[in-house]
Amino acid sequence: MIYALKTVLKRFVVSARTWSTEYVESNMGDFKVFNDCIHGHIKLNPLCVKIVDTPQFQRLRNLKQLGPAYFLYPGACHNRFEHSLGVCHLAGKMVEALRRNSDKNIIITDGEKLCLEIAGLCHDLGHGPMSHTWGKFLQSQSGSTPKKWEHEEASVMMFEYLLENNGLREAVKDAVPEMKENAIQFIEELIRGKGTVRSNKKFLYQIISNQENGIDVDRWDYFLRDAKQLNLNISFDYSRILEFCRVIEVNNEKIICFRDKERHSIYDMFQVRMTLFHKACLHDVVRTIEEMFIDALKAADEGGYMIHVSDDIKYKLSEAHKYAKALNRMTDHIIFDIFYNIEGKFKEAKELLCRILKRDLYTILDSKNFSTELVARMNNTQEVDKVNKAVAELEKEIQEHIREISKDLKYCSYKDFKAIKIKLDMGVKKKRKSEKNNPFSNIYFFEKDNVDEAKEMEWKDVTVFPVPEESIHHIHFLIIYKDMDNKKRVSRDANMKKELDDFRVKLKESWGTFGNRSEHRVGDM
Repeated sequence: MIYALKTVLKRFVVSARTWSTEYVESNMGDFKVFNDCIHGHIKLNPLCVKIVDTPQFQRLRNLKQLGPAYFLYPGACHNRFEHSLGVCHLAGKMVEALRRNSDKNIIITDGEKLCLEIAGLCHDLGHGPMSHTWGKFLQSQSGSTPKKWEHEEASVMMFEYLLENNGLREAVKDAVPEMKENAIQFIEELIRGKGTVRSNKKFLYQIISNQENGIDVDRWDYFLRDAKQLNLNISFDYSRILEFCRVIEVNNEKIICFRDKERHSIYDMFQVRMTLFHKACLHDVVRTIEEMFIDALKAADEGGYMIHVSDDIKYKLSEAHKYAKALNRMTDHIIFDIFYNIEGKFKEAKELLCRILKRDLYTILDSKNFSTELVARMNNTQEVDKVNKAVAELEKEIQEHIREISKDLKYCSYKDFKAIKIKLDMGVKKKRKSEKNNPFSNIYFFEKDNVDEAKEMEWKDVTVFPVPEESIHHIHFLIIYKDMDNKKRVSRDANMKKELDDFRVKLKESWGTFGNRSEHRVGDM
């Protein structure tokens, strides 16, 4: 009898093991493997693969990650498509790390993990042509956007359009039975970085778009991807942060916290962001090219360039982003659609685009760092509202100063001078104006011998920082001359060139009235 029972149990165990193995193999067989240049082989859930294989997601193949930086850095040819795959992959890795490192009462379900992967995959669906340059173009259009355009909201709109247009709404609901009706809302909340569907699990909202302190997998991927494509050496390694993160309850909220010794790795993360922006996104030449693209888009919009959705429906360029069907038809291709137009339209826009391609750029006159001057003006405070007020006052003074020293010019016009504000910081959004810009103010750390309690770290305790707290801002202004008149071009007119050379000398000599001696940034020209 006992022998018979043992035999039955043995067969049951063997049978169970066989079923389990077959089940896993069957499921893994549905996964699709992508060979990525950053993360190696990435396995995507079958539902994620269905999302990837839609026209709305494939559109991301034609949106340059760094926009106009490609016109300075030849390697910056990567797109939002591969970045989105990377964020999806890292979201899954972060979930596994939190499961592994946190207490057993911290539960992340498979459905929640899938929602995070889908959110990571779709978080950039709403980007417009030339990525962030599109947002700057919209901001330059007075009256067309009553409030600042956010690509996250556009991504939610495009996600809804993707689901509806490809019949995937029910597939998403069925894949997350524990949420069912709330699954799509939860994914959209994860894209935004805030929500109520899982209000008792705030840490889930910190994985894709961390609104608290900026430590999220979206940044991790673009740090590594951008640096590789730009051929920049960086020291950031997200794997250490994954090894030493866990969920802890702080002030009645469950949030992601980090081991105290990892402050160095986190500092590296913020420093990498500053390096990437300083050397690429906000490089003086990149910003000059971006200004020309923005002016070209404005000229095309004023010239009547339309986004056609059907024979009967079309939208102005500056309005099209509000409609999913129109945004779905907008990629970087519109730049060349304008440039190659054969109907004699958009002359001004075409001339500007042609100048970019011929490297006949707006004239860069000077670049001045005002960081130290701002510290003095703010009396060493870092409160957000006071910083913004000081920058606005300085910007107004600079524009007035340019007006003053250009009043006697004969060949150049004051209206063609522009002071481009370039603000570089740690990239952490602050919820309250009275908050400081110290990025460590919203990061919680735990100690090795006390893993269930976490606290913020004082700036002075982050010993790796090479600068005092009041100096973490980098504010500088790029002064350019927009010679947009095709008949009066600096490159062709000796009088204009001589006059601008003299203006440049006056500008350099007069910077002393604003603070430090003029400082130039050296880039890959």
